[in-house]
Amino acid sequence: MKKILLIYISSMILILIVSYILTFKDKNMTTIKLPKSIKVYYNEENIIKETDFEEYLKCVVSAEVPAEFNKEAIKAQAVAARTYIYNKYLKFNEDPNTAPIEHKDAIVCTNSKHCCAYYSKEKLEKIHGKEWMDKYYSKICKCVEETKGEIVTYENQPIIAVFHASSGGCRTENSEDVWSSNLPYLTSVESPEEDKRTGYYTEVLVTCNEFKNKINEKYPDANLGDDRNTWINGIKYTTGKSVQYIMIGNAEIKGTEIRALFGLKSACFEVSILNDNVLFKVSGSGHGVGLSQHGANIMANKGKDYKEILKWYYKGTEIVK
Repeated sequence: MKKILLIYISSMILILIVSYILTFKDKNMTTIKLPKSIKVYYNEENIIKETDFEEYLKCVVSAEVPAEFNKEAIKAQAVAARTYIYNKYLKFNEDPNTAPIEHKDAIVCTNSKHCCAYYSKEKLEKIHGKEWMDKYYSKICKCVEETKGEIVTYENQPIIAVFHASSGGCRTENSEDVWSSNLPYLTSVESPEEDKRTGYYTEVLVTCNEFKNKINEKYPDANLGDDRNTWINGIKYTTGKSVQYIMIGNAEIKGTEIRALFGLKSACFEVSILNDNVLFKVSGSGHGVGLSQHGANIMANKGKDYKEILKWYYKGTEIVK
């Protein structure tokens, strides 16, 4: 009898210890509960609709990556986009004033300039046709459904899961080289790109007069004169091989600002003066931070699954459901 009683007491103590450990652990973890629906501002229609979260995500993924991509790359995009949207949802609930004024009291919008790209099912069918919808939209839906509820976390917190089309320098960028924040999971990593063979290599030609006028107007300290040999005076590169700073005349200008000023696809560029023109040779597409969609597809074609891809581009992270 004493032996049975001792076993019972020992079991109860063990249960209490395990319960305490689990309770303590839970206090240090973020409760992750994805919303069933979110408020979306539809720019073209100028209305806000309460939209099913996963259905909205399917239309985002359809607009973000080619449907011909490997399924594992599409799954990686689905999880990244879900995490990105969920992060916006959390911030909006914490302080609605953090949302851009263009959102009009919605959590996200369909403008890709400050949210994800988005195509409605109707627009997708209009662009591609019914046969494409049957073959490819259903494929994208399946990728979203197979990763339902999964997001990327760092130290138990959902990450800011940014992504871009293609990394120009065959490396992604450190977040602090593009924006002011230094996020440990958004560090520069190697990325397979093969940009010249996949359309992610572009050239932009502007006249010398246009270049001179735009620079002098926005950066008066540059003080560009008629001597073109004094215009470009040195370039500093990021770890990801993009232009971090470029000396134009007397002004040190960020590569991201030159990208915006001349409509370049990325800040990974070479610049030269040819006769009466300034030529930009640009590699990649997008800001270069986080997941490279094109790089993810190449990794998937080489046998990597979506979790391996996500953990490669977002260092030190976990995929949780």
